[in-house]
Amino acid sequence: MRQPCSIIKSHLINFRYMNRRVIVALFFILAGCVYLSAKSNVMADVVMADGQKLNNVEFNIPKSWDKQVKVAVGGEEKKLSAEEIERIVFWHKDSPEQQYVLVYKEEGKFDRKRNEIKGFGSKSWFTVEAVGEHLVWLVEYLKIKPSASKMTIQVATKPNHFLKAGTDIAVEIPDDNFLRVGKWLREFLADDSEIVKRISDKGYEDRRQAFRHGGNVYNPFLYELIAVDYTPNL
Repeated sequence: MRQPCSIIKSHLINFRYMNRRVIVALFFILAGCVYLSAKSNVMADVVMADGQKLNNVEFNIPKSWDKQVKVAVGGEEKKLSAEEIERIVFWHKDSPEQQYVLVYKEEGKFDRKRNEIKGFGSKSWFTVEAVGEHLVWLVEYLKIKPSASKMTIQVATKPNHFLKAGTDIAVEIPDDNFLRVGKWLREFLADDSEIVKRISDKGYEDRRQAFRHGGNVYNPFLYELIAVDYTPNL
């Protein structure tokens, strides 16, 4: 049996004999069939907050502010609320070994005077750059550009964010001025006395430079190492 899309195409061959209104209607139906049959170059494993998993689904890439994500499961499109998603692991279909992770988190700041984390009330998508047992380094996601053979991801170079275990707020690191980052980090991570000793005003463990995302961003504080090394005094 022919599929509905092929049937519509065969009827369109005789378009000269059709009513113009019918032709227009069939044109939009055909466009819908082409859209639904198109294969995405980006695949994903979606882990929901309730533990449900959608593995190896076609992934409709969200923009940084999207509150919904579209995936295709067995050819059927599903709309998922960003609020219900714990994380998305995605990759280009031709490069499954190169994976990225997206999480949807509230942005916030660290109130140094009150020693507490405050949320801004708005949420964004973040890429996960480094994961430690007690701390995660996040960068705000901007967009992904997939092509037939590869995929590139664009993120905001600043500000960076830290997510502490047991919290749900991505805390903005004030790295617009590296001269004050050292002091901020020592206060934010004050419950780890050992890591505080290794953070100077010039960098982490006196290292002067580090690179992330292909070596194009100067970062003397090595957030990827701090995320892994941070161990609060429990």
